[in-house]
Amino acid sequence: MADQRTILLVEDEAIVALTEQTMLRRGGYAVLTAATGEAAVEAVDEHPEIDLVLMDINLGPGIDGTEAAQRILAGHDLPLVFLSSHTEPAVVRRTEGITSYGYIVKNTGETVLLASIKMAFRLYEARSREREAGEELERYFSNSLDLLCISSMDGRFVRLNPEWERVLGYPVGELLGRRFLDFVHPDDLQPTIAAIDTLRSHREIEGFENRYRHRDGSYRWIEWRSRPIDSTIYAAARDVTERRRTEDELRRLEGRHRALLGAIPDLLFLLDREGTFLDYYARDPAQLYVPPEEFLGRRIPEVLPEEHAATAMELLDEVFVTGESRSYTYTLQIDGRRLVFEDRLVRCSDDEALSIVRDTTEWHRTTQALQASDDRLKLITEVSPVGIVISDRRERMIYHNQRFVDLFGYTGEEVPDVERWFELAYPDPDARERIHSEWANAVQQARARGGEIVPVETAVTCRDGRTREVEFRFKTTGEYNVVVFTDITARKRAERRVDDLLREKELLLRESRHRVKNNMGVITSLLSLQAESVEDSVCVEALRRVTGSVQSMLTLDERLHELEQYAELGIREYLPPLIRRIVELYSDTRSVNVEMTFDVFVLPTRVLSPLGIIVNELITNTMKYAFPEGETGTIRVAAERLDTAVRLTYSDDGVGMPDTVAGDGSLGLVIIRSLVEQIGGQMRVDGDHGTRFEITFPTPAGS
Repeated sequence: MADQRTILLVEDEAIVALTEQTMLRRGGYAVLTAATGEAAVEAVDEHPEIDLVLMDINLGPGIDGTEAAQRILAGHDLPLVFLSSHTEPAVVRRTEGITSYGYIVKNTGETVLLASIKMAFRLYEARSREREAGEELERYFSNSLDLLCISSMDGRFVRLNPEWERVLGYPVGELLGRRFLDFVHPDDLQPTIAAIDTLRSHREIEGFENRYRHRDGSYRWIEWRSRPIDSTIYAAARDVTERRRTEDELRRLEGRHRALLGAIPDLLFLLDREGTFLDYYARDPAQLYVPPEEFLGRRIPEVLPEEHAATAMELLDEVFVTGESRSYTYTLQIDGRRLVFEDRLVRCSDDEALSIVRDTTEWHRTTQALQASDDRLKLITEVSPVGIVISDRRERMIYHNQRFVDLFGYTGEEVPDVERWFELAYPDPDARERIHSEWANAVQQARARGGEIVPVETAVTCRDGRTREVEFRFKTTGEYNVVVFTDITARKRAERRVDDLLREKELLLRESRHRVKNNMGVITSLLSLQAESVEDSVCVEALRRVTGSVQSMLTLDERLHELEQYAELGIREYLPPLIRRIVELYSDTRSVNVEMTFDVFVLPTRVLSPLGIIVNELITNTMKYAFPEGETGTIRVAAERLDTAVRLTYSDDGVGMPDTVAGDGSLGLVIIRSLVEQIGGQMRVDGDHGTRFEITFPTPAGS
C-alpha cells in the first residue's frame, strides 16, 4: 500500500517482538524491529520512512528505552509510544517527561494496542496541524505591516510583532510586560481607559485612535481595532500619524478659510473709483437696502441717503489714495426698524475696492445690555458681604471689591498679582511655600476640569498684623479666575468653643462612668461579704442571687466600655465572662464544669441586660437545687442565631428542680418568665434528666 505507515518496534524479547509484530501487521502497518536502544537510535537515523516508534523500557544491556527515546526525539519529530509491562507510578511518571503520545501496558490485547497506536497518530497529526498553523500565524505576525498586539485585560503587552519597533523605536522585548497606558499621551488617558472598560465588557473597539510615545519623545497616532476573548485582548493597529497630520493640516486650512469667511460681513459690494456698484454678495437678499436692480451699475450717492453717501465717497477716495482700509458706522430705517451698520472699505486693486457691510444692530444692543449688566454686577459685588477678587490668566489682579479691602486691609495697588498676595497673607516662608504649592495644584486641577476647587479654610495675615480665618472658593473660566473670601473667624472661634465643651462633656461622662463602675463594684463586694457572714442558707442564696444580677449589669457595662460600644455588643463578649463570674460566686460550695457554645452575633444592650439577669437566675437555681452539696456536674449554655430569632439553651445534668420550685411559686422562675416576656420571647422547661431551659426570642431590629 502506497500510504502504509511504518512502525519501529523496539523489543529485546524475540518471541514477544514476533507476537507484537504480527499484531501490528494485521493492523495494516509495516514493521521494523530493533532489539537494543542503540539499534533503535540507528534505525531511526537510517530509515526516514519510520512514522512511529513503539518502545519497550527494559532492553537488556546498553541504554534503556527511556534514554533511547530521549536520543531519538532529540533529532527527530516522531510520535513515540512506550510499550512496557511496568505499571509502577514512578516508571510511568518518568516516561511522561519524555513523550506524551501514550503508554501501553503489555498483554492488554491487540485491540488496545492498535487503538492506542491510532490515537498516537491522530494526536501527532493534530499537533502537526497546530504547529503548522502556529508557524503560519507566526509568519503572518512577524511579517505583517500592521501593528499586531496581544495584551492582558489589566493593560499589559503580552506579545507584539516587529512592526512596533519600527513605529515606536522601542525593541519589542523592552515593551513586553509593560503597561501600555505608560506610553499613552496624557490627553488620551481617559478615552483609552474608557476603551479598555468597553473591552472588559466583552465589546469590540474599532476605529479608536490615541497617541503613543516614541522612544525619541515624540508621539505617534495609532488607530486600533480590538477584540476581547476571555481575559485577553487581541488588537490590530496601524500608524496613522501622517494621515492625522494631513487631516490636521486640512482642518487648519479649513479653519483658516472659515475664519476668513466668518470675518466677512453679511454683505459684500465691489466698487470702482467713482463709487459705482459693480457686483455684490448677500447670503440673504432680504438684507439688502434696495433690490440689486436698483443699485447695480449706479453710484453710491444715487442709492444711499445723502448724509451717508457723502461720508462713503470721502472714505472711498482715501482708500484709493492711501491703500489703507477705512470704516464707518451709519443707521438706516428698513421695514420700520432702525438698524445700525458698519461699512469697511478695502482696496482690492488700483481700480476696485470692496465694501464689507455688516449689520451690527444686535451687537450695539448687546453692548448696551452688557454695560448695564456690568454696572449691576459691580453694584452687587460692592455690597456683597464676602471679599471678591478677579484675576486674569496670568494671575494679575484686575478687580477687587470693597469687602476685600475691609477684610484684609490691602488695596489693589498693594496686591497687583497672586504672587504678591501670598507674600503679604503668609509672611512665614515655610507656610507660604506649602500653601502656595497646595493652591497651585488645586488651581491646575480646577483648570483641567474647567470647574472649581473644593472650598479651602486658611488663616490669613491682615495688613494690621492680625490673623483672620477665611474660607475661599475658586472658580475659573479659563480666561478669568474668581476667588471669593468668606470671613469665618467668628464661626471657627465658636467651633473651637464647642470642641472644648465636648471634651469637657466627654471627661465628665468618663468620670461618671468610672464612678458608676466603682459603685457597682462596691455593691458587689458588700453583697459578697454579707453572704459570707450570714449563716442562714436561704439568706446566703438570696444575697448571691442579687450579687449575680448586679454582676451581670457590671459585666455588661465593663464590656461596653472596653470595646467602646454603647448601643450593642457581641454576645460572645458578654455572656461567657458573666457566666464564669457567677459560677465563681459558688466556688466555695459547688464545683461545676461549664461548657459554652455561642454563635457570632450582636444584640442591643436593652436585650443583653435582661438576658444577663436570666442567665444569673438559671445558674443560681442550678447551684441551689441541681447538685447536692459535695457533688459536681456540668452546666451547658448555648446561643444560636436563627433566621428571625435567637435561641438560648441552658441545661445541667443535676437532679432536676423540685416540683415546688418548678411551679409558679419560685421567685427565680417568676423573674425569668417576666424577663423573657420583656424581650418578647417564649420559654420551654424540661426537668426529666437534669434541667433544661430553651428560651427563644425574636431578633431585634437592626441587629
